[in-house]
Amino acid sequence: WSSDVCSSDLTVKRTIAAPIEKVFEILADHANYKQLPGIKDSQLIKTGGPSRNGVGAVRVIDAGLARFTEEITRFEEPKRMDYQITHSFPPVRQKCGSIKLEKTPGGTRVHWTSTVELAIPLIGKPLTPLLASKLNQAFSHMLQAIEQRLVR
Repeated sequence: WSSDVCSSDLTVKRTIAAPIEKVFEILADHANYKQLPGIKDSQLIKTGGPSRNGVGAVRVIDAGLARFTEEITRFEEPKRMDYQITHSFPPVRQKCGSIKLEKTPGGTRVHWTSTVELAIPLIGKPLTPLLASKLNQAFSHMLQAIEQRLVR
């Protein structure tokens, strides 16, 4: 983390009235992302283990104005998936990314966190809060769309 860029913590929490296995399945499978709002395309460019979307999987997510290459670093079905952004446009450095799921009486509690910084000299620091806000909105919209898909 450089001193000329600001880090921001993103946190989105949502309870989805659906089984934990179904929620995890959508979040873990790259193919589902292009069906979510704000995502133009998603591709798996390297399979992971023990499942194809598991540890070591590399996926590219195209969100129109932004594009991210992510590697799955932890995969505990159906409770947790961690990822690391390895390349992006605009350039972003990510300290961590994690999606944790917990069974609740009302369904599944999702806790999605990430710590990022916009890695552009001079303007990165003042623009990082804007990036964080946009990513928070994107995560929220994705979870809302998953809920709408699973709860009919």
